[in-house]
Amino acid sequence: MNNKRVEILPFGDEWFDGPLMKFKELLEQAIEKIPEEFRESARIEADYYGESHEPYKIIYWRPKTQEEIDADTREQIARYKEQLQSKRQQYDKLKRELGL
Repeated sequence: MNNKRVEILPFGDEWFDGPLMKFKELLEQAIEKIPEEFRESARIEADYYGESHEPYKIIYWRPKTQEEIDADTREQIARYKEQLQSKRQQYDKLKRELGL
């Protein structure tokens, strides 16, 4: 995937409970953190069921930077190498057990 989900927590990890104008101010500050070209697609998520530690999130998607793509590639290669090593160890163990 070449897009990255970006989350902004405008109210920290608490439910907002305060004056409406303070809510508006915090929301405007969060919107300012979103690059102009992604603001139209940004949305707010609310965790009504308490499943996360952040009751409100503002999210938007942006293209990954080349640095992020390179990091993802390195992580995928590392996972593949770990899987390959594990499979080789399983294969060697099975060969020993079968006397091959």
